[in-house]
Amino acid sequence: MRQPVDIVIAGSGPSALLLGVHCAERGLRTLIAAPDPETVWVNQYACWRDELPVDGAISWGELLVPEFSSALVWLEEDAPRVLERGYGRLEGTRLHAMLWDRFVRAGGQTCHGRVLAVEHLATGIRAETDAAELIRGAVFVDATGHQSRFIRRQPGDVTGYQLAYGILADVEGEPASSDRMTLMDYRGETPRDDIPNPSFLYAFQRESGLWFMEETVLVGPNATSFGTLKSRLENRLERQGVKVRRVLEQEHCLIPMNPPLPRVRQRSLGFGGAASMVHPASGYMVAHSASLAPEVAECLLVGLGSYKGEPREAVREAWNVIWPRTARQSHALYRLGSTILSEFDAPTIRAFFQAFFEQPGDRWRGYLSRTLGVSGVMASMWGTFGELRPGVRKAMFAALARNPMESWQSIRGGLVE
Repeated sequence: MRQPVDIVIAGSGPSALLLGVHCAERGLRTLIAAPDPETVWVNQYACWRDELPVDGAISWGELLVPEFSSALVWLEEDAPRVLERGYGRLEGTRLHAMLWDRFVRAGGQTCHGRVLAVEHLATGIRAETDAAELIRGAVFVDATGHQSRFIRRQPGDVTGYQLAYGILADVEGEPASSDRMTLMDYRGETPRDDIPNPSFLYAFQRESGLWFMEETVLVGPNATSFGTLKSRLENRLERQGVKVRRVLEQEHCLIPMNPPLPRVRQRSLGFGGAASMVHPASGYMVAHSASLAPEVAECLLVGLGSYKGEPREAVREAWNVIWPRTARQSHALYRLGSTILSEFDAPTIRAFFQAFFEQPGDRWRGYLSRTLGVSGVMASMWGTFGELRPGVRKAMFAALARNPMESWQSIRGGLVE
């Protein structure tokens, strides 16, 4: 049996490794348990430049490849809306290599196995893996993703998912602007506008002739298949006269956008998707995990030192770093917005985003970056509502009426703890 550790992290995705690095570098004996902990991530990750944390050991800006000074949102045929905000794709292979090197250098340990069971004892935890290995530690962190087995959540269901099918391909022609990021292109993704779960094109050029293109449902009830999105993307490119010469990679993405929040009074600690940290309005999470990881690690270090023999308090305080009261209130309002968006057809969602981006830049940026606080989120929602046409307002009220319990819980959650 291996020696006991301080932190046992289940999972090996970006959130798991980010937290593992910061725990290990603070002197906490940290172990990552996963079937293949050294495996490089296959998913594409991207973020706004100004959301990346300041970390002297990682030059985050160098990992944005490519990086764009602005992004385009196409809602009408005549001209796009230009979002003057830096955006880029994170070079996942390089990020993984940097983090893994730091983890190993800091003395981080690994266990090749999936955690099957966790027993909470008075002075720590005991975890069992499918490799029949028993791991003892002070704190257990579940960073296995959205379908966590160990984190208890508040009542409620996931009512919306982000679904995307993407390809990295060598193409003839230009599916989007070659010198700017196309964040959303909602222009006629299908010949008809009345189809459920409207999707948009997300696209950028990696290098000359090499494009990443993704057909995405921002939030919907998970009724659209990857095959449907693939057909929509193919039809879109055909209408634009773009010929795909060779597909190098394919990506299938399914993200629960509005899961219930975890209960903050529990012995296991969640991080990343397991802790419902995905942004309910955008589906982004990596930059948020990168920003919170040092704070959570520091909290665990201080907590384990202050409450010797009783890690329960350290976990409780770490939960409050991840989900302080104001963040929980804001999340309730974000869930409400996500529920409403999932009900919209294509014309309505285009009108909604026209109104959303009419707000002052600091307001829409703050809404997408979780920096507004509760009053700011409410102000952004009311500001958007004030810009909407009567028909779109009617669609919003209809969506609320079709989801009365979800609407009430979200509004109540935004006002009280």
